[in-house]
Amino acid sequence: MRVVTLNDRDFHTACSVLEKLVSRDYTPDLVLGIASGGEFVASLLFEDVPHSSVSMHRPSTADKEDASIIFRVLRRSPRFVSDALRMAEACVLRVTSLWRRSQRAVLTPSAREAVERARRVLVVDDAVDSGVTMRSVLDAVCAVPGERDVRTAVITQTTARPKVKADYAMFRDGVLIRFPWSKDFYRL
Repeated sequence: MRVVTLNDRDFHTACSVLEKLVSRDYTPDLVLGIASGGEFVASLLFEDVPHSSVSMHRPSTADKEDASIIFRVLRRSPRFVSDALRMAEACVLRVTSLWRRSQRAVLTPSAREAVERARRVLVVDDAVDSGVTMRSVLDAVCAVPGERDVRTAVITQTTARPKVKADYAMFRDGVLIRFPWSKDFYRL
């Protein structure tokens, strides 16, 4: 397992590479970003295609919101400390995801209308860890009447066997990404 930090320039490059991976064999007519990290990624993909978003928040995300003082300390710590904590968190999430209840995504009326009009939907997130969030969003998209080809794209798929494997990913199994919006991101 390793941690890769993407600054703004590297993040834009990663999104460009991801778009090229997708466009080799797929052209979406809707890009659906999973808030909030997936929205950042989606916003840089297929800019000439309509975009929409869906909100999903893991319980661990809410815990991070409550721990802002910890992240202020971490930003001043040596990077190896933050990397070690990220890897430990990934291990804990990997184990606890076995018992995690399924989440339920609900499409907003505008997102649902966008999905209804689309025949090729690309669901985008920043990362797939357990795959619970992606599974929930895919279930919501597939519940919308009509036939469509739905595919998934992420910057990283952090585990070997998530509930949903990304169709397109820059990194797979064991690569954790520190994005520019991450709580422990270091401005260089």
